[in-house]
Amino acid sequence: MSFTKDDIRQWAMTHYGLSVSVKTLNGYDELNYLLTDKTGKKYILKIAREKHGVHFLDALVKISNHLKSTDLAPFFQKYYKNTAGEVITRLRIRGENYYLRILSFLEGTFWAETTEKPDRLFLSLGNFLGNMDKALADFSHPALHRHYLWDISTAAEAGLKLKFIKNHEKRRIAGYFLMQFESEVVPVLPLLRKAYVHNDAN
Repeated sequence: MSFTKDDIRQWAMTHYGLSVSVKTLNGYDELNYLLTDKTGKKYILKIAREKHGVHFLDALVKISNHLKSTDLAPFFQKYYKNTAGEVITRLRIRGENYYLRILSFLEGTFWAETTEKPDRLFLSLGNFLGNMDKALADFSHPALHRHYLWDISTAAEAGLKLKFIKNHEKRRIAGYFLMQFESEVVPVLPLLRKAYVHNDAN
């Protein structure tokens, strides 16, 4: 999927009443754009495809709102409602469904782009993620109960990919640790606590 900056500007005005300039940002599963209005205020616009499902996007909104009610609120973005009073804007384009959201912009530097990482920075990140995970301990949403490739509890499934490791020694090492996971972890998985965590804290 790809859209022009004119498309983004038009949707921002039509659905949110925002007159903005647009800059394309990197993204993984979604398209991301930096919006800047005439006062210099910045926003993030995200566009997801149907494969994400509106229920999963609703879960992301609910998680954000949940965290905004905690002491961690200043460290999280907030969602803006569209002119219809909804957080998720549904678009039907060329026979496909797309879902648009606008969030506040957080100033900062990505972890991966930080050249110096003293111990205090690691400590700060660890404390923050621990507090966030604790704040999510009492959160639940049906859309998050799903099979997900990056869920560590499904690590044993990686055994199906071992054949793609061409180097014999590296394949042996990977196989050994997957075997350890299957024999030591899988039997006790049902007894372990589970909660939602941030999967990419960059």
